[in-house]
Amino acid sequence: MREMFRTGESGAYQDGVTFLRPWGFRAQDIQMKVHVWHGDADRNVPMQMGEYYAGAIPICAMMVYPGEGHFILFSHAEEIFRTLIA
Repeated sequence: MREMFRTGESGAYQDGVTFLRPWGFRAQDIQMKVHVWHGDADRNVPMQMGEYYAGAIPICAMMVYPGEGHFILFSHAEEIFRTLIA
């Protein structure tokens, strides 16, 4: 947490603003395959948000990691990056 706010809180603020403002398109309009990775013990982003996007995006694959939290990118980096590169 200290590193995240090392240069101030503007980055965290911008993340919040980005998610709260209209994006200019609906998730339902996305026409490419999207992958959603989510730890079901994530205390930063509710599981319901991942489920919503997985259900709203027409071509979406969702991977849920039981008992894992917000930083699955680190614990599953190889799997995630292999999927993105493929």
